[in-house]
Amino acid sequence: MTILGLLLSIQVFGQLEPEKELEKIFYSLPIRLEIETIIDSAKNNDLITSFENNYHISDKPYFSGHLSQNNYLSIKPNSGQIEIFRSGLYTLWGVDLDSLDVVYVSFDFGDKMTKDLRKVYKRLVRKFKKLTSKSEKYKLYADPGLIGYGFCFFKSENDKLPFMSIEVGLGDCVSNTKSLIVNYYKIEN
Repeated sequence: MTILGLLLSIQVFGQLEPEKELEKIFYSLPIRLEIETIIDSAKNNDLITSFENNYHISDKPYFSGHLSQNNYLSIKPNSGQIEIFRSGLYTLWGVDLDSLDVVYVSFDFGDKMTKDLRKVYKRLVRKFKKLTSKSEKYKLYADPGLIGYGFCFFKSENDKLPFMSIEVGLGDCVSNTKSLIVNYYKIEN
């Protein structure tokens, strides 16, 4: 084997896969598979309790559920929720898409920003910055002003769309609930 071949094999072997870390956050769901398979796996996961969501009535794949404590994140939120869905007409990072498959978790911490929430957010951002080629910080604004902030992560420098985001929700005009939110976007860049 040539030195170049050895270097390339070491580089491929040593590559970090952000999806493996995301699977830990998403209760070991097979997020790289088809959306229907992810939903079936969520329905059979003891840590996820499904519930009906009447706001999302369509013929597209959809699942929502309550989450128990996430040991990987080492947090004890007031409550947690997961949604797995195929959307129609979705805008991601300023790009309008005809459809997008999304896996989403949200951990609610009540009305007060906690040290646990900040600590876990910062730890996750640091970890995924190491696992990805590019990240961009963003802020979310709505009627009352700033309602959240976070980071989007890209698999390569050339990608125009992120494959995931981590954000802190600060509440909105209806609720003052603070939350940690992680999104996985199943896109082809």
